[in-house]
Amino acid sequence: MKRLILFLAILLLTLSAGCANNEYWNNNYSDDEYSDEVYADEDESYDYENDEYSEEDYYSDEEYYADDETLFDSVLNSWLYDSPEDCYEDEYFDEEEQLCLLLDENYDEYNEPSILEDLLTDVFSNIPQGGFEPGENSAEEIETSYAVDGDQLIIENNAEISAETLAQHQQLWSYFARLIPAKDRTMVSMFAISSDGPDETMAWVEPINENDLSSWMLVLDPADAAKPEELTFTLIHEYGHLLTLNQNQIIVGAASCSTYEPQEGCSYENAYVNAYYERFWTELLPEILDIETEEDDDRYYDALDAFYQKYEDQFVSDYAATNLEEDMAESWAYFVLNQRPEGDSIAEQKILFFYDYPELVDLRGEIIKRTNSNLRRNSP
Repeated sequence: MKRLILFLAILLLTLSAGCANNEYWNNNYSDDEYSDEVYADEDESYDYENDEYSEEDYYSDEEYYADDETLFDSVLNSWLYDSPEDCYEDEYFDEEEQLCLLLDENYDEYNEPSILEDLLTDVFSNIPQGGFEPGENSAEEIETSYAVDGDQLIIENNAEISAETLAQHQQLWSYFARLIPAKDRTMVSMFAISSDGPDETMAWVEPINENDLSSWMLVLDPADAAKPEELTFTLIHEYGHLLTLNQNQIIVGAASCSTYEPQEGCSYENAYVNAYYERFWTELLPEILDIETEEDDDRYYDALDAFYQKYEDQFVSDYAATNLEEDMAESWAYFVLNQRPEGDSIAEQKILFFYDYPELVDLRGEIIKRTNSNLRRNSP
């Protein structure tokens, strides 16, 4: 299902710290802001806006990779990892992760309600979609795929792919790899690129084999991934699907099922998704399943809109009303990126749901620190 998410208007207070020491995001410009034209002056230096480059800084695609996997890996590593010299004064260098992360005292300051309110003030509707839709996407849509080994990408098919394109793919993967700790994304064994043009589907996840939920593919569309704030929210949402639908949560091929049963299989009794179902969806599920039987797109979306209007106070966004899986992924993203709610609406209870799991609270803290690290190095 095509995903229309709320835009997380994150404008980190850390932008005031100045330019990052290790900027690696080079494609967050609109067509109106970017020009391929480079001007040369008489001394053969090149000027683009206010930055000057010597002729040595320019090289051809052949010189860039030249089918050299070592060079490919070294360029990828330059985006994946930081060095101690890259850290700001309010960060420490994590030796194990090789990342600059917020010091604990600065994390507490960053997590204050007033700051988060400033970061989450604007809501946009016309932004790229994302979703979990293994039944609607297919291998035919995949343009390029990479096997994932830890943090590293292994090129599976790079025919007729320019160095610039490979670099763009590396950047996108690096952004996700830096955002989610390695130990928490071991289920991602493939990274792929697919594009349906701007302002359509930004990302999706799907199991590589429907009978094996231990191995998943993350798919991104570069045409929709230019804005780091939108990319951040979408990736956290997509990770919510990986977190709640992997092999530790769902049994594939169960003969019978007495718990919540998504299309992937039967949830374990103690699975996050089953607890979420029992708390929030026992009465709603028959109604949404009836809506999903509608084959006419217009009538389906009209019915879904009416469903959302009827239960608006139960959802953090209109897209969350699509089904239980999207509701949980949206609520997860709001849990990660919002201050703990103090209200008692069902939508707020869905965010509070995740606080019942200490391991998810710890993961939230890790992702917040990594979000800060990513955005301050990537926002214009």
